[in-house]
Amino acid sequence: MKSITPAPLELSFSSIETYNQCPRKYYYNYVLKLPKGTWPWLVMGTFVHLALEKFHKYDIYFRKRNLYINHSELMKKAYLSAKRIYRNKLYVKGKINPDFEITEKQLEQSKEILSNYLKKVTKNFPNTIYVEKGFRLQIGPYVIRGFIDRIDKLGDILYEVIDYKTSSKVADINKTYQVSIYAYALKKLLGQHIKVKTKLDFIKLYKESTGIYEDHKAELIEKYIIDAGNSILKSKKEFTKEEQWKYKENSFCRFCDYKNRCETSRDIFL
Repeated sequence: MKSITPAPLELSFSSIETYNQCPRKYYYNYVLKLPKGTWPWLVMGTFVHLALEKFHKYDIYFRKRNLYINHSELMKKAYLSAKRIYRNKLYVKGKINPDFEITEKQLEQSKEILSNYLKKVTKNFPNTIYVEKGFRLQIGPYVIRGFIDRIDKLGDILYEVIDYKTSSKVADINKTYQVSIYAYALKKLLGQHIKVKTKLDFIKLYKESTGIYEDHKAELIEKYIIDAGNSILKSKKEFTKEEQWKYKENSFCRFCDYKNRCETSRDIFL
């Protein structure tokens, strides 16, 4: 009888960052697969992401057919489409799905964010070629997967990957591997000859953090993924009890989906 080769551990930037932030949070999320909480700002952030995805997909559709584009109308259409999707997914078997429970105030805030975004991009409208581009790559013994919010073509071999952020604080692009992983993935998808720029677009704040992707970072990205995979796999093999997964106190603890369970297991309330 042939032995069955186990499936490789699948990673994403989010899963790696979760493990680095707090191994126990990784355990709750990716091993036990416990349900997540619902946070109002995430509901609105996801809504804005969806509206922008629709907006650029409409733009790509019309440009490919050499049809006239009114960007204001496209954004209005994208907003209404996102709103309709949320309304259709709000109820599941007669019960409210909190992931799609967006308030009128949040919808108004979303309109303002989308309006400011439209003003910015219409000054020099991007040549967007992909939206929510998925990738799944084998890196050593592991698989890294994800979705890229937007990919623009800037020249014959020059591209830019953009990741939207709806946070209330600007982060330094050089302190995250996220868009570097996306740039690495794009080169794997389109060819090593291309050049890729990177950008974090803080759409709520009307600010950006940009960087340039350099070829020599490929080895660092692969090392980052493999090292993370090794640490996670080691933990999954060695830790058989909840308390063995170490918790790390950090600034995100009070927003953790598993805060109550974690604190109870640590006897904080006793």
